[in-house]
Amino acid sequence: MSAQRLVSYCEKSPDKAYRFLESFCGQHAFRVLAPDKFNFSFQGSVTSAGNGSFGHLQYNSNVSVQLNSDYENYSLSLPLKGRQTVVAGKHESHFSDGRAFILSPGQQGSIEVSEGCRFLLVTIHRSTVELELRRLLGSKRGKLPVFALEMTGMGGLSASWWRSVRVYLRELARDQSIFTLPGIGPELERGLIRSLLLTQDSNMKDQIDQAVSTALPPSIERAKAFVEQNYAEPLTLGHLQRAAGLNASRLGTQFREHVGQSPMGYLKQIRLERARELLMCPGPVRKISTVVLDVGFNHFGRFSIDYKEAFGESPKETVARALIDRPVR
Repeated sequence: MSAQRLVSYCEKSPDKAYRFLESFCGQHAFRVLAPDKFNFSFQGSVTSAGNGSFGHLQYNSNVSVQLNSDYENYSLSLPLKGRQTVVAGKHESHFSDGRAFILSPGQQGSIEVSEGCRFLLVTIHRSTVELELRRLLGSKRGKLPVFALEMTGMGGLSASWWRSVRVYLRELARDQSIFTLPGIGPELERGLIRSLLLTQDSNMKDQIDQAVSTALPPSIERAKAFVEQNYAEPLTLGHLQRAAGLNASRLGTQFREHVGQSPMGYLKQIRLERARELLMCPGPVRKISTVVLDVGFNHFGRFSIDYKEAFGESPKETVARALIDRPVR
């Protein structure tokens, strides 16, 4: 994984500011109501391949943002100063003074930002949330999470979530921070996404709660940990048996009961997830064939079929989208 670094961007041209936002927020309608006052600023982290962001944002002008039904990002906003108004259908909700909201992909609506509004913005591409959901649920397929508009418990877990975002951004702004070390920042961002799924009301909350409340037998925990640490090696069922301390029949039975798939199916899932992370990483483009070998696959055709079945797009399509979505520096 690449190291994270702080991205600072200021712009008085609405068109240029929009192009910057589009590089990691995706396409949306953007209307500035007072262009002469417009003075855009963003400071934060833009995630791997432009699949999201964590940052402070300010327009210094009244701005209207329109999200269409084909918008593919989750948009989370916490006003620190000023007000934002979310209009969805016939419903109008106002957010200020620490009241945060989440708009999920497919939720059509508009966000009206007041002139003096300064806010924390987090955007996450749906594919990133889907990947973390798969990790939580194992092989059990879930629906695309759709969150309640208002973040619940702003005095409790939600407040803790936003405090964690603030600490992360403050640390990134320092000359020396552990979050700028390779892999550390992305892991924290992944943890924030996971905790969002665990704490916020959504159409998948009950299924997630059920999945994480089921304790795994120590033997299955050992086998899973062995796979996650050694997925790139030419593993066989025998390797997993020895890690778990079970015979093949009992290992298969317990894995299906507690994980929802076979031991080798779980190995394939981990390899596919790691391949996707590598294909979406910033920096020089890596050859798909190299990634396939690096994560432990040895059959390119089979990998492509399994990859598309898991993520709904081919490896080439992932690389192409990552190139398009890379943020402007």
